[in-house]
Amino acid sequence: MSIFSIFPNPEADPSPTLETTNPHSARHKEFDNTRLFKRLADKHTPKPYWKAYRGIHNAVSGVSLLFNALSALTASALVYFFILGLTSSPLAAGVLTITLLGALEYMKRETAAKLFHGWLQFSTAAPGMIAAVLSLSAISTAASYFGAEATVKNFTAPPEIAAADITDIEGRMAQIDEQIGSAQKNQWRGVLTPRAQKTVELLTAERGRLQEEALRRQERADMQADEIMTEHASEMEINSGAFALFTLISEISLILCLFYMQYYDFRSYSEYAMAKKGESATGRGTEQNHRNAPGYDYGGGANARNGTERAGTHNKIGFEYGKRTERTDATKERTCTHCGAPYIYGHARQRFCSDQCRITNWKQLNGKDVTHF
Repeated sequence: MSIFSIFPNPEADPSPTLETTNPHSARHKEFDNTRLFKRLADKHTPKPYWKAYRGIHNAVSGVSLLFNALSALTASALVYFFILGLTSSPLAAGVLTITLLGALEYMKRETAAKLFHGWLQFSTAAPGMIAAVLSLSAISTAASYFGAEATVKNFTAPPEIAAADITDIEGRMAQIDEQIGSAQKNQWRGVLTPRAQKTVELLTAERGRLQEEALRRQERADMQADEIMTEHASEMEINSGAFALFTLISEISLILCLFYMQYYDFRSYSEYAMAKKGESATGRGTEQNHRNAPGYDYGGGANARNGTERAGTHNKIGFEYGKRTERTDATKERTCTHCGAPYIYGHARQRFCSDQCRITNWKQLNGKDVTHF
């Protein structure tokens, strides 16, 4: 192998020319038309709160209704059997249960919504409303908790317990009884023959052994039944406790869902109201907006403080009486009490560079607005 094949001549193999443009620009244009780009653009585009979290709000609203239904269903078992014991009428108990629990869930939902609404908007909560929400929630939670336990205990099917299998023993004992009866017929002069008597004794002993075996089988079956019942009772207690705990968590989750629904409404409308207020302020073209605009200056305001000379700026002004010329004497220059801008005052009591600064300063000192000043 030649050494030149390993180390090529630099003059014979010049370095490639560097790219001065983006070789993937065409692919970027293709990416603009893909569904992925549209999804990412929609994902990263800022949206108002009501639109960004609309899906979460709908899901929370649906889940809250499910929590209401679960609370009513679990409490219905307790309420129904209680009313049934008083009225002895299944129809009346069912109607009263539906009416009472429906009213309870509606009142719980509405009072919680009013409480959270007032707290979010006004940062206050009426003691009576707090007491109503806590009372309704406590009643609903207790009814759901104990109703869940009653539902599990009343509607859980009892365990299947197998009886002792002594069919073969009973059949054998029936045969022995027949054989004993036949043997007792073998008599001579009214007395059993020795052979018949011995046969009866053997059959009687066999029957006794079968009875003992039947008793042993019955005892084993009873012990197994006791174990099954004990295990069933323990499992039912665990299930009823877990179901009751789930209903308790559901009640707490319902309160959180109701709070978020009110927060969603409050946040969405707050953003809308702030946006409308900003649009209204911009549309009116207030004096403050004019003062902040380039080329506009009340007696050397922000423009003068920045030390910049802008085209079209107004000269320093003062309060004029009648038709007199503007003062230009430097000894008549003061600093505005409100904005700090220098101005040429027109009279000895003048403290502000413009009417706008005078009105704004009065509003800040008195904490209120006026129609005419």
